[in-house]
Amino acid sequence: MSLLDALKTKHKKQEKPQKKVNDYDESSQKTGSTVRDGHSAGIMIKPHITEKSARLASIQKYIFIVAPHATKRGIAHAILAHYSIKPLSIHVINTKGKAVTFRGIRGKRKNIKKVLVTLPKGKTLDIYEGV
Repeated sequence: MSLLDALKTKHKKQEKPQKKVNDYDESSQKTGSTVRDGHSAGIMIKPHITEKSARLASIQKYIFIVAPHATKRGIAHAILAHYSIKPLSIHVINTKGKAVTFRGIRGKRKNIKKVLVTLPKGKTLDIYEGV
């Protein structure tokens, strides 16, 4: 029987200590697309600078181009993290890419997600200075 016992113990799997559910592991968290602890990573791409957006800035409304996966809540956290101002309202504008032809090859421009952010009275951003 000692021979069989030796084979049984050889094939037994060693139990690994299980990880607790409440343990925080930084490597397992997503990075680049979520808002965590006030940091906005990958949400805000750039301000959309046009004549119309410069006129809207005079009434505390600003237009930004954001990531396609961005949500209103994530955008609000990103504005708060970048500019330390809590927005009053956020309106999302999804624009589909235009179908184009270049040198006989058909293609499509990329889809863009823009947001119109309204700030409280008296609060301004200096993103259109010198435009």
